Amino acid sequence: MTPREPNESTDDAVWRDLVARLESTPGNPETEESDDPEPSDRDRVEAIFRNQPLRPAGPRDYEEPEDDEGDGGAGYEPPEPPPLGTGDPLVVLAWLGAAGGPVLLLLFAMFWRDAPTAVTLGVLAGFLAGVVFLVLRLPRQRDYDDDGAEV
Repeated sequence: MTPREPNESTDDAVWRDLVARLESTPGNPETEESDDPEPSDRDRVEAIFRNQPLRPAGPRDYEEPEDDEGDGGAGYEPPEPPPLGTGDPLVVLAWLGAAGGPVLLLLFAMFWRDAPTAVTLGVLAGFLAGVVFLVLRLPRQRDYDDDGAEV
């Protein structure tokens, strides 16, 4: 396939026809009559720098009016959560043993193959102690009338 040679006379005529058809399409903001005043140059420049198009306000531009009565529209405000470090130290230690033990044994198997048996047994004992402690802290009886919802 050979590239087409530009033909100045037909290309210009086709281009002018295309531009004329696009300018006459409905919905073209340049050809529609509107009741809004033409925005000033300053408004156009501000719209460009705010990266916002110049358009009339729509339904998504609605802002709820301020309400000075009642609760002020604030509704429910949840209480401040406790700091992260205020857990029971024994439970935190048990979770470290239960979750960190297998990870540490995997790292030993990958990077420290000749780890002493005492270290490996210590990590295994920490894992088992953590799991046993967490299992013993589980509730012993079940409340069958409780649906699990908590307020």
